[in-house]
Amino acid sequence: MNWQNIFNWRRFVHLLKNEIMGSYRSLLVSAGAVSGVLMVIYLAQIATGHPTAFHSVYYPLVLFIGGFLISSKIFGVIHDRRQNYVYLTLPASNCEKLVSKLTLSALGWVIGSVVFYFLFSVLAAAIGQLIWNDSMVIFNPFDNLYLKSAGIYLILQSMFVFASVYFKKNAMAKLVASLFLIGMLIALFTGLMARIILAKYIPWHGNMTIDFDNYIFQSNNIESLFLTIGEIIKYLFLILMAPYFWVLSYIRLRETEV
Repeated sequence: MNWQNIFNWRRFVHLLKNEIMGSYRSLLVSAGAVSGVLMVIYLAQIATGHPTAFHSVYYPLVLFIGGFLISSKIFGVIHDRRQNYVYLTLPASNCEKLVSKLTLSALGWVIGSVVFYFLFSVLAAAIGQLIWNDSMVIFNPFDNLYLKSAGIYLILQSMFVFASVYFKKNAMAKLVASLFLIGMLIALFTGLMARIILAKYIPWHGNMTIDFDNYIFQSNNIESLFLTIGEIIKYLFLILMAPYFWVLSYIRLRETEV
């Protein structure tokens, strides 16, 4: 196998530059609009009480909402008949196209949002001091809360990239609706299976309480079981979720070119 046909650093760098040059103007306009909204909220909150949780609320909103919007539209070009031919015939492999999009919407967005929000916090603090003689602490991107938020974002955004490849229109809305439906079905299925499997062990009373005195399992064992299941789900989420959707995105991208 010739790996140069799958991934070539020179082609990848050129593709990355092309992606940045084609999108930086719209990102700057969006950054300006978001900065204006945040500045109004910032100054209003200083005037009414000096809250200490401003950054812990609004930076995650910028990170997740902005990142999910970008990720859900990152492959929109392949569904546009006026532009998809140009993109699909670029001298780059599907792997390079996917990695370049992931680099921008995942790592690139995390770094960009941190820089943007830090500069905003410095400017907002200066204006707050100028107008109200008061300001909030400068945003610290190395706070544990923000580092965890970035890690969770890097995992979750893989779903939105896949949605961008899979859905032709309204990828974000369709993904959220699909996740809601899947969650409801899983909850109903889990409840039904638990009721069927444990029916002979759990005497359900009219008040929907469980009589653990006559229960074959002890309540602490049940708690331990659910904690174990929760740990398994957590590690599956942390380790497998993002690669799983990356692979699906790659497969779908290959199908689009056919």
